[in-house]
Amino acid sequence: MNALLMAHGIGARFLPGTEKQLINACGRPLIRRTYDQLVSRGIDNVVVIAPERFVNVFPEDVRVHSFGSQYNEPLLHGVHVTSSYWHADGVVIILGDVLFSSFAMDWLMTGNDTKFLGRFTPSVVSGKEAPELFALRIAPSDYDTIIHYCQWMTDRENKVRAKPRFWSLLAMMSGGDVQKHDSTQYNPGYFMAINDYTDDIDSLIEYRKFFGPMLKAAISEDGNASNS
Repeated sequence: MNALLMAHGIGARFLPGTEKQLINACGRPLIRRTYDQLVSRGIDNVVVIAPERFVNVFPEDVRVHSFGSQYNEPLLHGVHVTSSYWHADGVVIILGDVLFSSFAMDWLMTGNDTKFLGRFTPSVVSGKEAPELFALRIAPSDYDTIIHYCQWMTDRENKVRAKPRFWSLLAMMSGGDVQKHDSTQYNPGYFMAINDYTDDIDSLIEYRKFFGPMLKAAISEDGNASNS
């Protein structure tokens, strides 16, 4: 299994000129902490999908694939156009603006079937209410289906009812049909539930409101791990 660490989003709701993937998280840029978590779990092939300026955040041997400075496509476009990087034994698609707990990472690496990692309920740590999906593990048997759904959702000729993102893909996987999917119905068999400090930060307002409790929990966890 390998991993694609997705960080090409503009993040327009965050502080202008500041990438939310690079905010300080336990002494490292947020996205570098996620990269280190993946590597520590045996994922030795991590492809970073990010602007070229992210290169210096990672070790020299890490591939940083950039779509260019003008790229402004939805997440699922980046997913299917980078499918050539997917390993024959599975791939993890993971968001670069998420503060992941160790449990979330371990849960993501458990099993080999297709699963979405996230939560439907408010965060027990930060109090953020919106349901979130943070990562996707894809089994090789679902590669063609995932690529087909992603291509369909990001085709400008199609009128998709929801923004092309993980939730849209989960709805299509649940319904098994691009034309008849219900964006409010999800198959629990595709869902990996997580509810700890794992969360993303979409705006400066959310950063000020939610990131403090999340970071406190992460610092405590990282400190306990280094002392064990």
